[in-house]
Amino acid sequence: MLPGPVRGILTTLQQQGHSAFAVGGCVRDSLLGRPPCDWDVCTSARPGEIKAAFPGKSLSAPGVRHGTITVLLEHIPYEVTTFRTDGAYSDHRHPDSVHFVRSVSEDLARRDFTVNAMAYSPASGLIDPFGGARDLAAKCLRCVGDPARRFSEDALRILRMARFAASMGFSIEPRTEAAALDQCSVLTQLPVERCRAEFCKMLCGRWAPRVLRGQRLLFAPLLPSAAQTSERAWEEAVSAIAAAPDDLCVRLGILCRVVAPGQLAPLCPDAKTARTATLLAECAEEPLRALPSVARRWLHRLGAETLQKLVRVQAAFAAARRDRAKQSELVEFAKTLRRALENGACCERAQLAVSGEDALAAGIPAGGEVGAALESLLDRVIEGTLPNERAVLLEQLAAWGAGIACEQCTLPESL
Repeated sequence: MLPGPVRGILTTLQQQGHSAFAVGGCVRDSLLGRPPCDWDVCTSARPGEIKAAFPGKSLSAPGVRHGTITVLLEHIPYEVTTFRTDGAYSDHRHPDSVHFVRSVSEDLARRDFTVNAMAYSPASGLIDPFGGARDLAAKCLRCVGDPARRFSEDALRILRMARFAASMGFSIEPRTEAAALDQCSVLTQLPVERCRAEFCKMLCGRWAPRVLRGQRLLFAPLLPSAAQTSERAWEEAVSAIAAAPDDLCVRLGILCRVVAPGQLAPLCPDAKTARTATLLAECAEEPLRALPSVARRWLHRLGAETLQKLVRVQAAFAAARRDRAKQSELVEFAKTLRRALENGACCERAQLAVSGEDALAAGIPAGGEVGAALESLLDRVIEGTLPNERAVLLEQLAAWGAGIACEQCTLPESL
């Protein structure tokens, strides 16, 4: 169950008279048969005793205030934390103070959910004072102790609950859910970047549609328009998310159809993602006809990456609506798009077989006239009325330059 370095940390601490356990998510994931993302250790040793136990090892202590020493073994950091209880949480996020204790059960009592409040060591076996293994087997999320207290201590636990439910398919114990709904307004007091991380992980979870249906009001403090959306529109969006890949931008684009973009933007990882999600929502109902010129026009407008995401958004809504005609249409458009990309379709000015220097050489004045000439050529290449061949395009530029030389202000008829 334990990787060598973790077993070594436990053994080292135990040999010096301290109790030590792997704790939290790594124990949960191991019991689920999933490889843990990281391994945390808790111990009766105080921070100074932890340091003394690993002479010659690379240590860092950014979390020493809360009893955490990071031990670097085989180039991997492992957090080793002293058993503790927490004081008040005045900011609804971090304890104002911590108190070191010698009992692992006291330490586990401060944790969020029973499935995260288990510890393990080869010497002592599984330590599970709150029934975490039972809830894990039942796929149930239940707060340790009083749910209202757990969420008032750290309101981010509300979104963590939603994320766990979405990523692991767990149901939420009724008292835990009721307390979360009662206190979710506190989410507006948290730093948005903390909420963003949990929200995005939730949205990409396999069971995110179940959470969005069952716990919709949890997100109302962060997304007020979610609570104001009609049941029909919300259900269609959730069904589309269920049909979509776990691509964050695609799912945000779908959600943006029923949530105000200005409310959703702070929960996006960055400004580019927010802009793309908004654009996907705006284009979600626009027709995508399976014609080469249409594919090139869309490539010019959105670029390949965003256009492919738009196809996925539209396909998800078509699946949600059981619109087979639209689904077939999108399959054909995707084929046309793939061929256009494989053939190196010209969709940007930089892909033209001529450049601004060629336009200048043809007698077209620098500045706006050069740009206008190249845009005109690009427009005709995209529409398919002009091949993207250098000789042909140079001829067109020459005609444009000759027209300017003759003081003709309009594009020659040949263009």
